[in-house]
Amino acid sequence: MSSKTSLILFITTAIIHLFAIILAIETIVFWSKPLLMITLGLYFYSASTRSIFTRWMMLGIVFSFGGDVALLFQANAPIYFILGLASFLIAHLCYAYAMFRFPKYKEGLIAKKMWWSIPLLIYGVILVSFLWSGLGEMTVPVVIYSLVIMLMGISAVNMLGRTAQQAATLIIIGALLFILSDSIIALNKFKSAQLSIPNPRLLIMLTYITGQFLIIRGALKS
Repeated sequence: MSSKTSLILFITTAIIHLFAIILAIETIVFWSKPLLMITLGLYFYSASTRSIFTRWMMLGIVFSFGGDVALLFQANAPIYFILGLASFLIAHLCYAYAMFRFPKYKEGLIAKKMWWSIPLLIYGVILVSFLWSGLGEMTVPVVIYSLVIMLMGISAVNMLGRTAQQAATLIIIGALLFILSDSIIALNKFKSAQLSIPNPRLLIMLTYITGQFLIIRGALKS
């Protein structure tokens, strides 16, 4: 399958999925969600050359697929949320490691000026502090997950100076949207009584899909 065909399939699947959420067509939401990372993975695989960087990025897509599938069943039993969290944690680690292995690590923005990582770290602390009272037995997993997503975000920022600015910018925006998507999931799950997020599922998937796509587009341009 050509990269153009797989890209069209991904965009079509994304549009169908988002409109199914808006129209509350649950069957289509259920079956289209796993197809998102399958079609994005096909696009990335067909458009990329093989390297350590692309292999680890591909693994990130695979574990994102696992997270998507697990979270489809989270209403059935709490274990599915844990499985989804674990799968996405590994996906973030894969993306972070891929960016770490990208050439010229020491020429990246964070490697040269570590203080650029402070805003993300502050955001992570604020988010966990706000969630803290509602976490209960999920405190340790959520803290670990928050550390990992901040690591992924910092790794994305460190792509500046190592690849074309457009590519790095796409990766950074994508990473921030992915972090935002995870944040909305956490707020909706642990602080729903205090917060009223309008159509959280749509916001989660819109930021997630866009974030993943921008990360992959940036990776392909690197």
